Amino acid sequence: MSFEILSLPVQVQISLGSGYAAYVVAYSGLAGNHRARDVVFISFAFSAFASLIINSFSEPDNVWLPAFAALASTIVLAAVWRSFGRRLFYWLLKVCRVHGDDGFFDCWQSLVQAPGLKVGQIAVYTEDGRILWMNQRAPYWAGPKRGLELGSDGSVIMVVEEETQPDGNDVRKEDIVDPNWGTRLTYIPARSITRVNLRVK
Repeated sequence: MSFEILSLPVQVQISLGSGYAAYVVAYSGLAGNHRARDVVFISFAFSAFASLIINSFSEPDNVWLPAFAALASTIVLAAVWRSFGRRLFYWLLKVCRVHGDDGFFDCWQSLVQAPGLKVGQIAVYTEDGRILWMNQRAPYWAGPKRGLELGSDGSVIMVVEEETQPDGNDVRKEDIVDPNWGTRLTYIPARSITRVNLRVK
């Protein structure tokens, strides 16, 4: 492994480190399909902003204050980009009729990353013929994962209230929430899922 990067000027190291930290913040949960060049060039884009912050200081020999300012400012920029800047950018492209893409690699990511998404019911169909139901999420809203988490890889963690078995029999789950043991959650890996029905608002 080469450590030549450590021989670069400290300002450059700070810029690169800030850029990568910003990339992690801006694309957490979205980087699964990113290639190495995506990581590098997106990090460089944020690093350029960090360099502007560092160069704005009149005392370059004092590295601590510029380093903190560059890192903090770049992470704030990444958070703003993740919160609404990214959506605003793609909305403008759509309004200007450049293209209608939302920047996500697939429909599932577009769904699970939608801000304010509220899933009230879910049915997960598995490859072995079972159907796992959560008919009403509201009772579990205050519990772990709020009763449901949709993974960016297609997996699902959920409270299973009812299970339709391959022979068609419905089995109602009991003791889902126990005051001593907590809430029972079920993890379904993406490879086992064939279909997901959601009721959202």
